[in-house]
Amino acid sequence: QLLTQGLWIRDSPFLQLPHFSNQEVKHCLSGKGSVRNFPQYLDQPNDEKKGLLKFSEQQKADVYSALAIIPNIETEIKVFVEDEEQIAEGDLVSLQITITRKNIPEGSKAPSVHAPKFPLTKQENWWAVLGDRAGERILGLEKISGRGRVIQSQIKFLASRAGQYTFELHLKSDCYLGLDQNHLVKFTVIPSSDLPEYVPHPDDVDLDNEPTLFEQVMAGNVEEDSDSEDDEAPPPLESNPATATKEGDKDGASQRETKKDQ
Repeated sequence: QLLTQGLWIRDSPFLQLPHFSNQEVKHCLSGKGSVRNFPQYLDQPNDEKKGLLKFSEQQKADVYSALAIIPNIETEIKVFVEDEEQIAEGDLVSLQITITRKNIPEGSKAPSVHAPKFPLTKQENWWAVLGDRAGERILGLEKISGRGRVIQSQIKFLASRAGQYTFELHLKSDCYLGLDQNHLVKFTVIPSSDLPEYVPHPDDVDLDNEPTLFEQVMAGNVEEDSDSEDDEAPPPLESNPATATKEGDKDGASQRETKKDQ
C-alpha cells in the first residue's frame, strides 16, 4: 500500500487524494460534517465533502476523479457446508467472501489503480486472511482478483470439534491505505453424532449392487478368453473304417504265420 501510493507509514490515507495536505486532512476530520475515517469520506456525497474549500474547480475535479476510482466497498460473508444446513465435526467448511464496489456501475469494470507516484499501471487486488486468535493460527489466505462490480472468493477449512467459534477475517487492499476491513466470523459446530442417520434410497442400493465398469470389463475379458479357447481346441479324432480293416488284416496274417511256424 505504501509503495503503491508513495506514502510513509504514519501518513493519513487522505493524502492519497490529489492536492491534499495535512491541512485538508485536519479539516476533514474535525468540526461539523467531519468524518472519522477514509471510508466514511468515500461514502459522503461530493457536495458534503470537506477539505475542498480552498481548491479551484479543476482541483476539485481532480479529487472527484480520484474518488470515483478508489473502491468504496461493501463486504458480505457467509459460512456454510455445501448441501448441508448445519456444520458438523469434520465437515469441509466454506467461508464465502463477496465484495461489492459501490462506486462502480452495474456492467462496468474497475479502472486501474489511482497511483500517480507508482511507475507502472496496476490493477486492484484484495487479500483475505482468516485467523483463529484463540488458537493462534491462520486458517486460510486467499487473493481476490477481478475488475467487476462484484467479486467473490472462498476460503475452505475443516471444522474442528463441536462448539461455538469466533474467527477473524482480515480483508486487505494491496494498493490503497485506509480501506482494510476486519470482520468477526461466528458459527457453531455440532457433534457428528447429532446428524440424522442416513437412509439410502432403494434405487441407490440397487445401483450399489450393480457391477462396476471395471467389473464389467473384466467379466467381458473372461468370456472372450473362454470363447477363444473353445475356438482353438483341435477337433476330436474320428475312426477310419478302412484303416481299421487294414489293421485287422495285418493282425490276422500275423497270427496265421505264427501257427505255420509252430
